[in-house]
Amino acid sequence: MLYALLRLVEAYGLWRERSWAEWLAAASSGIYLSYEIAELAARVTPLRIVVTFSANLIVVGFMVWRLVLRARRGAPAASPGAQGLSL
Repeated sequence: MLYALLRLVEAYGLWRERSWAEWLAAASSGIYLSYEIAELAARVTPLRIVVTFSANLIVVGFMVWRLVLRARRGAPAASPGAQGLSL
């Protein structure tokens, strides 16, 4: 139940383009990488590498990339009247 609540809060924050939600998404997705590396060390298959590990690595990389770009520009998370998601 707590996991579902965490994901719901994260989804709300991402929808509303909140900076804290991007940090939360990067951190919560990054946690899974260590478990995936351990699983890959136990049983390496091309499907596991491509689907599981690569997909999660892309998500974490994208979130960190957005956070770094925002920090370089010094831009706020979103304007008060922002609607929808924009890249």
